[in-house]
Amino acid sequence: MPIEIRELLIKAEVTGSSGSDARSGNGRNGSADRDEIIEESVRRVLEILQKKEER
Repeated sequence: MPIEIRELLIKAEVTGSSGSDARSGNGRNGSADRDEIIEESVRRVLEILQKKEER
């Protein structure tokens, strides 16, 4: 009997070093990278919620 997975949760812990290797190559500081990650996460959550409402 097949099993259908309707939702998959993935949790990850990201750690970085405080050296110059941890910075992105495009010259932005950590705060800008953090803000970009937050914006992308919020966008994805809103998309998921919208899809659930459509069901």
